[in-house]
Amino acid sequence: MSKIVRNYLLEVLKPVNEDTIKNFRNMKQDRNGMKIVSTDVMRLEIGLSLIPLCDENLQFNLVQKIGAMRKNIEKDTGISIPSIHITSNEYLKQFEYSFYIHGKEMVKYEIKQNKYLCINDGTIKHNIEGKEVTDPVFGVPAMLINKNQIKEAGDAGYVIADASSIIICNIEYLIKKIYLTYLLIMIQKIFWNMFGKTIRY
Repeated sequence: MSKIVRNYLLEVLKPVNEDTIKNFRNMKQDRNGMKIVSTDVMRLEIGLSLIPLCDENLQFNLVQKIGAMRKNIEKDTGISIPSIHITSNEYLKQFEYSFYIHGKEMVKYEIKQNKYLCINDGTIKHNIEGKEVTDPVFGVPAMLINKNQIKEAGDAGYVIADASSIIICNIEYLIKKIYLTYLLIMIQKIFWNMFGKTIRY
């Protein structure tokens, strides 16, 4: 067991409150409380206008980026990450995507066409003009800029994200926050069932 995973386990192998456990139990239910039968642990649904992001002719398409992201998480944590099923959904808006874990929608976000997300990480040199929005990953203030503003934003010190980067960052954050925590809570319950008492360390 890697040191990273061991430290992570030691942190989460502590009593968790009932609300947390209840939230994870509800992950496999839809809005009407009906059980969802799905073979996909994780699923990304994209609007029709986002399909070109998966084009095999692209040098580094969305499918390849998701694969690289999964490998990075596995390398950092030592935990195997299931494949992410990518499918189009005609009922989503053209530039909208949604991400599911165990059939539960974790996020739905609409990417603005021909726009780039511009985030101030606290190190910018000066402000630039743009439409104020909220970053879908961390919920921090952000801006939408046009393609011709990319160089200006980069020179000013902003973090710039295109459509693929927004999706990747969002999925990575949710996997680390929701899926890995879910797994570790299950491990905690197994340990409790095996030993019948709180683990001391």
